[in-house]
Formats: sequence, C-alpha cells, structure tokens
Amino acid sequence: MICPFCKEEIADGAIKCKHCASMLNTNANTASASTANSGKDAYATINSLNISNELKDKLRFVHDNIKGTKFGLPDYGLKGAELRKTFNWWAFFFIGFYYLIKGMWKKLLSMIWLAILIGLFIEILSGILLYLFGFGIIGFLKALNIVSWVPLSVIAMQSAYYDLYRKEVLKEDFWW
Repeated sequence: MICPFCKEEIADGAIKCKHCASMLNTNANTASASTANSGKDAYATINSLNISNELKDKLRFVHDNIKGTKFGLPDYGLKGAELRKTFNWWAFFFIGFYYLIKGMWKKLLSMIWLAILIGLFIEILSGILLYLFGFGIIGFLKALNIVSWVPLSVIAMQSAYYDLYRKEVLKEDFWW
C-alpha cells in the first residue's frame, strides 16, 4: 500500500504512515481503493466543490505538494515563494472567523484552548518577571501580551488551506 500523503510504501492495513506520521483510513479496502485513485478522486472532488476557482487551485496545490505533517502542521517540503503560496492571510488576521465560517469549529476550539494555555504561560511569566525586576518591566510585559497572538496566527496561516483540504476533499472530522 502507498501512503496518499508522502507516496511512500507502507504495510497493508496500516493506520498511521511510518514515514510522515499521517493518519490513514482505518478501513483497509477503502484505504487501498482510495490510494489507487487518490489523484483522480481528489481532483474530481475539488472540481465539484462549490468554491471559487482560486480556492480550487490552492486545494490542488496542497494535494500535489503535501508530504505529510510535522507536529500537526502541514509539511509541504517547499521553500521560499512556493511555500508562500500555502499561506492564508485571512486566517492569519481573522483566525476565529475564518475557521468558524469554513465550518472547522473543532479546530477553532483546539486553537482557543491553545491560546488559553499560551496566555496562562505569559501571565505566569509576567508575574515572575514583575516580582524579579519590579515595575520597570511593565512596558515589556505589555508588548509580550500584545504579540502573544502571533504564534497561533502563524499556525492558522500555514495550515488553513491544508485544513480546508482535509475537511472538503478527505472528508476528515478533526480537532487538530
């Protein structure tokens, strides 16, 4: 059997690819049938979606270039300008609205929990720094709180098209 994500040889009936760590369909018959026609089926599914042609092109680009995932983020194996084609600036600036409008509310909830954890970490760090250095560090702490949203925005920007591909083409129901 061949992994539909990284195109490497894996054992028949595998649940997770040993090369790219992508989760595979647990039904062996469906998995082998889907890998045999994955390119044609994916293109047919993308073409049948009721979305703009520009978004269809982005989903085709994701399908053609995805190598798997690393730490839950898509790994395209691309550099520079090619990698920038996978960035979604709407998701960067409007994380919650983007994922909610696209119907990926489970991923949005996961990102909210991650934001809460990051915020909690920053608050604990702020308390420690305030205790150690006094009130002279208030400006730094305010800046730290302002930019604390950047890691989640970058994650959303890099994985928005891949998440949409998983939802619309692969029909996955996912939390992360």
